[in-house]
Amino acid sequence: MLLPFKRLALILASVILSACAHTTVGPGFTDEIAVLEPRAFTCCAEPEKFYPEALIRTAFALADDLGSQVAGKMYGGYQEKVFPGLLSGNTAAEAALMAQLQPLDLVFSANKSYLWGTIIPGRFSHDVVYLGTEAQLRAAGLWTLPALAPLHDDIRAGRVFIEAQTPAVGTTTAARVIEADTVAILRPNLTAHARRQAYATLANSVGLAYDYTFDVATTDRLACTELVSLAMPGLRIATRKAYGRDVIFPDEIVAQGIRGERLRLIGYMVATEGGFVWRNTHSLMADIAAYWGIPGSNP
Repeated sequence: MLLPFKRLALILASVILSACAHTTVGPGFTDEIAVLEPRAFTCCAEPEKFYPEALIRTAFALADDLGSQVAGKMYGGYQEKVFPGLLSGNTAAEAALMAQLQPLDLVFSANKSYLWGTIIPGRFSHDVVYLGTEAQLRAAGLWTLPALAPLHDDIRAGRVFIEAQTPAVGTTTAARVIEADTVAILRPNLTAHARRQAYATLANSVGLAYDYTFDVATTDRLACTELVSLAMPGLRIATRKAYGRDVIFPDEIVAQGIRGERLRLIGYMVATEGGFVWRNTHSLMADIAAYWGIPGSNP
């Protein structure tokens, strides 16, 4: 049994492994979003307004020692059973997602059905990188890249995504990626050289420990957005100062894609009663702004 201090420490540390609740869209909110140009869309301002600074700094201080324990409580059974996302097990949604993807696309997910997903900062709480199928990679002339050789068996087995997830960077399947309520697809604009470098970095990152403090300055441990930034530096993903460290919020990258800055929004899938729909850019903007606020408006 944990001592009272350690029990409290786990609660505190859970804050930084999670984030803030997705707020309710109020009357007239979507009308305000509808007139906002996607190229002017921003998010993630004032990230420190949601939690007391002392609480977060304590959680960060404890993260390295207790992060794995907290993650075990948050994601208990994640490797053995299905997350309770509304799209989980929806083979039609999985097929629709896969049909849209090209190698090195980014897939962002939100799982607000899951208890801890309701307190993850912003609309999206996780992202993965699509490696591509063997056929796609051969067609693109990428299958024979030396960096990809160690991943051939995983790709052939259907583990065609790579992610920084507790406890370490590794590959995963489409069935796991779709265990969410919503997913957004972003396509990076990369040169041929940048694509090769991205694959080399992704492959070399496999096995690196998860970064429970989300500090962009560290590269020996990686969180999900840090992996993308490290593998694709040409995207020039924005960081924000939060509680004394530079971090990258998933919503920040999605907002960049909405603006069309070196990333392009390909699709936004949302679960419905027993199914799913593809929603438009303004719907995605509204869902992100419901958490962070409408860009340019008064708080």
